[in-house]
Amino acid sequence: MRRVLKLTEFEDNALYFKAQEQNVSVQRLLVESALTFESGDTATNRKAAVQSILRAERQLAAIGNNLNQIARGVNAGAPVSAELHHSLEFLRGVLMRLDDAASSIAKVGVSS
Repeated sequence: MRRVLKLTEFEDNALYFKAQEQNVSVQRLLVESALTFESGDTATNRKAAVQSILRAERQLAAIGNNLNQIARGVNAGAPVSAELHHSLEFLRGVLMRLDDAASSIAKVGVSS
């Protein structure tokens, strides 16, 4: 469907520059602005959040590989340092926060 808007030159320029800031078209900016959820997040913001979570997931996979190597060393008799225990607790906290963020995004949904 097509909609036609009448804008002043100032409004047109303001929309153009706002869309450029968000790296979207003016049409996408208008749709997202009009159809945002109560939280004020746009679909573009939610997609960016999902992409951040996916990047974090890849990083966590690399951390998991490192932990497997550490576990092999411990199983072979290497001592476990207190620093490692603190690092693992921190990692558990990060994982819980990521899980909460992913659940929150999943509840709202990601529309295009």
